Amino acid sequence: MPTDAESPSPEEKPSTHLPPRPTAETDLTSILKSKALEETAPWIDNALQQALIYQKTIQDSLDIAIESSKSRFSEIITTSQAHFSQTIVSSLFY
Repeated sequence: MPTDAESPSPEEKPSTHLPPRPTAETDLTSILKSKALEETAPWIDNALQQALIYQKTIQDSLDIAIESSKSRFSEIITTSQAHFSQTIVSSLFY
């Protein structure tokens, strides 16, 4: 039989309950509570500006790729037609 010195008291027993895991919402809430909204607004504005810059860059790159592909395919078609015509003419006369 254990004595009082051998058995841990309820305060000393390890807790089987884990603290609640923080979520993004609670993290954001704690940030907003710890800082004034004026202090966090520049960070949000900067993130929004960067996202808009990325969006514009991607759109411009896509537009350029489409235009250059159209131009290149047009050149291929023109060259193919000329080669085909030359092949027909040369096969008729030789």
